[in-house]
Amino acid sequence: MDSEEIRENTYAFLSKKFLDKPISAGNVRLKLRLIAEAAGISKKVTPRQIRHCTAAHLTIKKVDQRRIANILGHSDLRSTARYQHLSIEHLRDSINLL
Repeated sequence: MDSEEIRENTYAFLSKKFLDKPISAGNVRLKLRLIAEAAGISKKVTPRQIRHCTAAHLTIKKVDQRRIANILGHSDLRSTARYQHLSIEHLRDSINLL
């Protein structure tokens, strides 16, 4: 694959088998499991957990909800809200600003 093909493709993670397609969901789960094992993590780690944690951490860092929705691929901000379950300490910080 040459540099022009890379620039034209819209996928962040390309399949090695099909150069014009993204990697499969199964491949993502497999790679994530292998990474977790290599890191010594015994609990199950899923793409959904990574997605949720990313949204929660971005929220804690006060990233605008529209940007988080864009990162997650949501067109409706209500879809983004479900990923933003924060601890009481972080909610208390917001209340104290009032």
